[in-house]
Amino acid sequence: MTRCPICCFPALTVPHGDGGRKVTCEGCGVYNLTGSALAQPYLDRLRCVKGKFGAWVYDQNRMGAEPTIRSETVEFLENRRSLSVVEKINRFLVCAAEHVAYPGAVINLSDRKYLAVIGASDDRELMRLRHYLADRRLLEVSPGDKTRLTFEGVMKAEELTKLGADSSQGFVAMWFDPELQEAWDHGFAPAISNAGYRPLRIDKREHSNKIDDEIIAEIRRSRFVVADFTGQRGGVYFEAGFARGLGLPVVWTCHKEHLKDLHFDIRQFNMIDWVKPADLRQRLQVRIEAQLGDGPFKGAR
Repeated sequence: MTRCPICCFPALTVPHGDGGRKVTCEGCGVYNLTGSALAQPYLDRLRCVKGKFGAWVYDQNRMGAEPTIRSETVEFLENRRSLSVVEKINRFLVCAAEHVAYPGAVINLSDRKYLAVIGASDDRELMRLRHYLADRRLLEVSPGDKTRLTFEGVMKAEELTKLGADSSQGFVAMWFDPELQEAWDHGFAPAISNAGYRPLRIDKREHSNKIDDEIIAEIRRSRFVVADFTGQRGGVYFEAGFARGLGLPVVWTCHKEHLKDLHFDIRQFNMIDWVKPADLRQRLQVRIEAQLGDGPFKGAR
């Protein structure tokens, strides 16, 4: 057992690639460092943003990926938006609920992964978060400094999970006409992927259930919905309304030529009025990142 090059907690490190290392860290998770990223100047810079680093690696590990940190990844992490307070709270509750056997079981806050979950640099932020949640009766701190999720805390975590708060999926509601295939291939799909999320269009997924049931299930599993009103399909109106009813963020798009046909109920929303797929890709990526922040796969290779 050695030490993690970033957080300095116990870790297993083994050779990886050309002069690099694979690191399995109790706090940061599993990641690979290239030989260039192992240079001291880059390690020093990564240590300055170890909270962002830990949260980024945790997200990718959760999705089944082992990120590789190159020298250029350092600048990406430095410029990456820090988690908001609400995001830290939600992530902690979901993670804690997943790792306790039953409501009232003790949460092992000495487990270093909780620092990565909330993007914290040290234990002090984790303790402040614990006090905040205890004040709101989502956590209970009992004699002996033992921390437990209350039933209210478990219910909140279940609500967040059902609403896709920890999801990496971006659901696209759109017309499945062949004329929009180029918009999907060069607009919607790459915009969502470039923002760090996984795009899903229901006709692109194998399913055996009734399609309406499958749509509802996938929207519930999603972090957000992109609703494109090109062609004025009734299903898109339904899916956007269903997502809003769940409290999911909706990004509104429509080809410029079809704007005149929009129902008056949705003309109030800030619509991306696209013409070419390249224009759609750029504007949609910017809108997603502005509304939701970078997805867990942003910067991964």
